[in-house]
Amino acid sequence: MDQQLTRDVVPPVARDWNPKSLSAILVAQFIAFGVVLGVQGVIWVEVMADLALREGVFGTLQLALPLVGLLVLMFNGQLYAGLGSKWQSVLALALLGAGMLVLAVTTNLWLFALALVFSGLGFAMLDAATNAAGMDLEQATGRHVMNLMHGLQSAGVMVGAVATGAVLATGLSYHAVAALSVLVFCVPVVLATLPVRFAPGLQEEEAAGDGALLRNPIFRKLAGITFLGSAAEAVAVVWTVIYLVNLEASIAVSGVIYAIFNGAMLVGRFLNAAVVSRFGSRVSLLISSVGILVAVAPLLAFDNVPAAVVAFTLLGLAVAGVQPTALSASAPLAANTGSVAAGIMMSAYGALLIAPLAYGWIADFSSLRAAMIVLALCGLAAVWLCLGLPRNTAAEPTR
Repeated sequence: MDQQLTRDVVPPVARDWNPKSLSAILVAQFIAFGVVLGVQGVIWVEVMADLALREGVFGTLQLALPLVGLLVLMFNGQLYAGLGSKWQSVLALALLGAGMLVLAVTTNLWLFALALVFSGLGFAMLDAATNAAGMDLEQATGRHVMNLMHGLQSAGVMVGAVATGAVLATGLSYHAVAALSVLVFCVPVVLATLPVRFAPGLQEEEAAGDGALLRNPIFRKLAGITFLGSAAEAVAVVWTVIYLVNLEASIAVSGVIYAIFNGAMLVGRFLNAAVVSRFGSRVSLLISSVGILVAVAPLLAFDNVPAAVVAFTLLGLAVAGVQPTALSASAPLAANTGSVAAGIMMSAYGALLIAPLAYGWIADFSSLRAAMIVLALCGLAAVWLCLGLPRNTAAEPTR
């Protein structure tokens, strides 16, 4: 698989939408997604302590988020056709805000589970909507924007993580931080989205195209690589701060290191855009897969904070390009980009469902350090799948 997997599309002669305005609002939506994710990534350790949750129980509760997300993504082709990316993103931001507001009043296990359900709905719908809109933008303009958008999402996670760690260090509760995130990020982005016109997608192909898409061997390999790369990313997103606190790092220091991981993803996605343009998608995904293996080595070899910093930085660089590269490479495989985005993101959410749970229970019966073998296995399997991708095969759309 090479650059031929992403075909250029001639822009339409006339538009009733503005590419610059759409690009700007997609930037805001990707960043808002990242900020809320960053906030949650840091406050989970506070939630665990407040509710006295063990690692295995916490990992099990995290199932609510990807389970709900998978249900949404199963029907995203229909959602995309019925609502369009714009209104799906507005609804998603509202649900995400609702999840953070429930988290702001969480005092028991049931409220925490409800917050995760709302968050799962919001994250999944916003993920699918923004990725589909980005793919529509790429197909309409012929410009590659997915790595840039995902890079800015990583920047949002970094900002959210650093800010949350700093605010929590002042003594403010995680309840207050959750409420503030809604007022500062979710509400303004919803209001900014309303007047913007989105690029029209090819919405006529819904469920009928999904089965043919799943039978495409290139798509299946791309989805598998997405699953494995996302599994490594999911473990880092959910467990990095907890892992560092277990090494006796402070919550503020742990938040900064978590931000470094996301900063590495930011840099990695910008660098990956150049790699894809120069060497193609196959090489990019292979580099990412090998990088996961390299990143895990310091975690398995050493049990200290400096080694963890090196490892999570390398891991951020490694996993950065997996999802955006797979999404861009998959875009020409079907006309309904909502279905394509849903298929790739279902792989990512499946990883979010399985990997943190597996890691949590392995850590419960061994240690957080020993459980990092999960990431090594992900990297090894991803390398195998990448080597099976065709080198010079053009992806024909599944019509």
